[in-house]
Amino acid sequence: MTELARLVVLFCIIVSACLATNSAACDPTIPTDKSISDASSSLKLPIEKNLLEHQIQIGMNRLKKLQDQKQYDEYAKLLGFSSVEEAATAHVGDLLPIYQVPLDAVINYQPESKSTNPEDLLTSKPPMVLVPLIVGTEIRSSLMIARFGAANEVRIVGWGLSSILKDRKPKTLTNFDGIVKISELQLHFFMRKSQSDITLFPIRDYPFFNLKEAQPYSAKQLLSDFKPIARKTADAFAESTKIIDR
Repeated sequence: MTELARLVVLFCIIVSACLATNSAACDPTIPTDKSISDASSSLKLPIEKNLLEHQIQIGMNRLKKLQDQKQYDEYAKLLGFSSVEEAATAHVGDLLPIYQVPLDAVINYQPESKSTNPEDLLTSKPPMVLVPLIVGTEIRSSLMIARFGAANEVRIVGWGLSSILKDRKPKTLTNFDGIVKISELQLHFFMRKSQSDITLFPIRDYPFFNLKEAQPYSAKQLLSDFKPIARKTADAFAESTKIIDR
């Protein structure tokens, strides 16, 4: 076994041991509607609304132009539609800003501090927004819009049905304020913001972390539970970098 392979195995053992003590808090009630107070405190979009609307309009115009070009049926199917005619009927669903929680923010999270709010840990680098495309009562496809580069250019960077949206109904997305990722731990959540906390809903089951799809978890509790895992992960990454650099 190579040194790098040995480290990977060791890393998996460490994480498994940490997970044995995971005690993520779970609320049995999934919210079904946004109250006025919640809506008024929703997170600000990471890309200006007028710039987003412009890119969405560009995307929708492209889809509409497909309907008179039957030769692009296969392309429409690759995007998630059944035909160019169906693609032309798509409309936009609820926008989902994408946020990240950096690993070092998890490591340094101070759950005992009353002033600590998980919202303060959210970053958007680069700023990205996922745009569901709906036909009837089904999510057929999506656009990914991002701001990037030295010129802070905003444009469409992805087409097609995101795996995050697969098999989901449009009405289920109205309850969420965005998507949260902890990339180093390979975790993705839908997010619902309140005044003092964020509720996270795993996009799928994560048996490794004892998390159930669509179940609501307090971000404060999860971040607290993830601290030892995040620290071990950072240490493993650092050690693997040393080995690679030798």
